Amino acid sequence: MINQKVWFITGASRGFGLEITKAAANAEKPPVHLPLGNDTLAMYREKTAKFEKDIEDWYDVITGTDHDDVRG
Repeated sequence: MINQKVWFITGASRGFGLEITKAAANAEKPPVHLPLGNDTLAMYREKTAKFEKDIEDWYDVITGTDHDDVRG
């Protein structure tokens, strides 16, 4: 399997993309997601809030799928 990193720079002011990409790529623990700019951060938070709501609404179904040997 090939290990690849794919970066999508969205929401950043012009000229900052390369600097931010370098900083993130060279970080000891680079972020999986890096929403840049207030507009992108707001969209990301809205999306994750919806995801959390889906988890809350479907919690019993989601957690009811474990095999007996992995139940804690």
